[in-house]
Amino acid sequence: MSKLFDMDTIDAQELELEYNRAGAKFGKAFRHYMAELPVLDGDRFWEILEKYFRPLVVERIYRQDAAKDAISEFFRVQSAAGKVQVYDARNGGYRYEECPYTFDEALRFAKTWGEYKSSLYKPLFEVVEDKGDDGYGDLLDSLVLAGETVHNACHDHDYGDNEEFREAVKDTLEQVVDTQMNKADDERRAKVKKRLVSFVIDGENYFEMRFSDIAQSWFVIWARDQYLAEQEKEGKDGNEVYDKEFCGFDPNI
Repeated sequence: MSKLFDMDTIDAQELELEYNRAGAKFGKAFRHYMAELPVLDGDRFWEILEKYFRPLVVERIYRQDAAKDAISEFFRVQSAAGKVQVYDARNGGYRYEECPYTFDEALRFAKTWGEYKSSLYKPLFEVVEDKGDDGYGDLLDSLVLAGETVHNACHDHDYGDNEEFREAVKDTLEQVVDTQMNKADDERRAKVKKRLVSFVIDGENYFEMRFSDIAQSWFVIWARDQYLAEQEKEGKDGNEVYDKEFCGFDPNI
């Protein structure tokens, strides 16, 4: 019978060391790849955020880890499912369409999030008064979710004080909920609004960190699938290539 390896001769410790060395090598290579990757231009970033990513967060706002779940779904629909749920503002409700962003754009979106977060540090430093160092970083990390209007207003120094800033963010996020949930009753929308505002202004969501971690995991899957597709173009059986090269499975053993 075919088998992956001989249990009588396997050195578990050596395999673990090999696995850790390979993981560290890949992590270093992936970080270098992301460092060389260009950020998205502003129009495209905000389009993806407002049409495709932010709705994922709002849908999951009551989950224990809404940010992580939304980011995972953002990459999953591009890498695996191939279709994304899109809110239809004209007709209400949702429709499915072919994923309108590429995997390359998903990676660049993740990188651009971090760039936009960092760019808010100075413009809001004298405005936000109710956060310590960690809380301020958490706020900037989540504030990107509020969208282009808030982001630009921060850079234009439109907010005179902390109260004005918080009120503007609150109004913007409430409008997001009204648009996305226009079929829901008032009570349901009110609860989601309150939750989303708290999520952005006072949450610890670690978007930038989770984008990096989850992007790296999905990059492995995407790269494998690209390789298998190339092998199949050359007339090879993708399943056999996967078994042998990715699972160590040799049918001749």
